Amino acid sequence: MRCVVEEMELANEGEALPAYLSLNSYSWVGGSPDALGFVPYGVTGVFPNSGPFEGYTDILITGKGFSEEIAHRAKCRFGVEADYAIVDAEVVDYTKLVCRSPSDFKLPATAEEAISVPIGISFNDEEFKPWTQDMHRFRFYTQPVIVEANPDEVAIGKMAEIFVFTDGESKFFERKFLLVFLYLTFFVCNNSCANW
Repeated sequence: MRCVVEEMELANEGEALPAYLSLNSYSWVGGSPDALGFVPYGVTGVFPNSGPFEGYTDILITGKGFSEEIAHRAKCRFGVEADYAIVDAEVVDYTKLVCRSPSDFKLPATAEEAISVPIGISFNDEEFKPWTQDMHRFRFYTQPVIVEANPDEVAIGKMAEIFVFTDGESKFFERKFLLVFLYLTFFVCNNSCANW
């Protein structure tokens, strides 16, 4: 028997949702002290939610139900049933898993410079179905070519404003204002990077 549920509450670690079964909508089985418990899994967040078509972006997926018993079967799917790529995932704990965006996901011929696709997870053996289906998406984009950073030198250990410029071919990437913490070696965008 296969049951399909459109929307289901997620259980906290160590808890399970009681499962009840009826073949006639009147007589229900379950609910006894030894009731069958079901631990659903689901996604609550995807970070980051975009990366280049070249792939290899590490993605943190938050949710619930990522238990040790099923961790070895964790997979992420990018795309829809007709056009998708599947990658392995690594469970960090009950609420977090990590997967890497696929390097073989191609921009469809009819797509723009960037495309957003559904991202889902699965822990099942039967062709890894069912995949989670929700509003979470991952945006693939063409990697911009950076041609200039101004200023090109700043003092180490101090916050600095750096303007980054791309070549004329990079349509998706517009001029953005970035803050750089040189002692931590990462970029932080202000609100103008929201669509990045």
